[in-house]
Amino acid sequence: MSKPKGALRVLIAGIGGGSLGLEIFKCLRLAGGYELIGTDISEKALGLYEKGFKRTVLLPRSDDTTYAQNLLDVCRSENVQFVAPGAEKVHSILNQERDIFQEAGIHLLINSREVVDLCSSKLKTLLFLQQHGVPVPETRRVESESDCEGLSRFPYIVKPSEGAGASNLVFLAENTNEIEFFIGYLLRRGYKATVQQYLDSRGEFTIGVLSTPEGHVVGSIALRRFLESKLSISAQYHDRIISSGWSQGEIRDFANIRRQAEHIARVVGSRWALNIQGRVDADGTFYPFEINPRHSGTSYLRALAGFNEPHYLLRYLAGIQPLPELQIREGYYLRGLAEAAVPLPEVKR
Repeated sequence: MSKPKGALRVLIAGIGGGSLGLEIFKCLRLAGGYELIGTDISEKALGLYEKGFKRTVLLPRSDDTTYAQNLLDVCRSENVQFVAPGAEKVHSILNQERDIFQEAGIHLLINSREVVDLCSSKLKTLLFLQQHGVPVPETRRVESESDCEGLSRFPYIVKPSEGAGASNLVFLAENTNEIEFFIGYLLRRGYKATVQQYLDSRGEFTIGVLSTPEGHVVGSIALRRFLESKLSISAQYHDRIISSGWSQGEIRDFANIRRQAEHIARVVGSRWALNIQGRVDADGTFYPFEINPRHSGTSYLRALAGFNEPHYLLRYLAGIQPLPELQIREGYYLRGLAEAAVPLPEVKR
């Protein structure tokens, strides 16, 4: 695209409290040089009242196709050049409705359709990696309790195979009876279930690998998760821990871990930001247990460390030179909760 004049106008769709959208917003606010528009379908979304947006818009609740059209209408009225999805559901809708934005000359800040489709299934992603020689935990999809036969590397994680909004439905099974119970629990609630070997390691990482839309790996950043804080723990049983989505921890070079993650990004053919979560065994081998083809909930922590992914990619797409320097300032990167008070006359209607 031709180099734009003035500040880049970016719309972030989905800006509720704790959302990916607010992470992207904080990254771009930190970088400066942007005019930011925010949208959400709930008047209770924290981002609608956040200082730093040029304007926020409450969209009507609708089906997927109408939502995309409503979003496009806001883009046109606000002269938006780029759209960043800030929620899993929005990410899924925009992946399916790419064409109407492309025809309007608006760039969607998402990975390629092929990568998004692959990574929409946890099981399909891990099987794909395994077929390409990447070490992964033992993983299988189950459609009934009888599919558990042959599982012997207890404990196992039992979780939905795909779809957003089920992060609280992750269970740790120590024996056959427990694994059958949890599988039945998910199946009765309409979820497809995946069983995955629990990796008994406190070396848990979340790694961001940044690639250009042409597939060139620009760089990566690794955060070793702290699993002592209540905020960062989803479930704990004696020495077994399942982490939450609220990552915090130590950022250092971790060259061996990053190298393995960059290889994974090349294997899947990433064309944007890729967020890889996994654990490391005693030999230093990294085992990914989940891959998300998007920016991460730790994006702002990474930006504070000097690795501002959305800022870099936006400047790259806009053809603005020189490109921002991506660096790593080693240290502890911590997080907590923030509060906001919105007087009733200021509530979006």
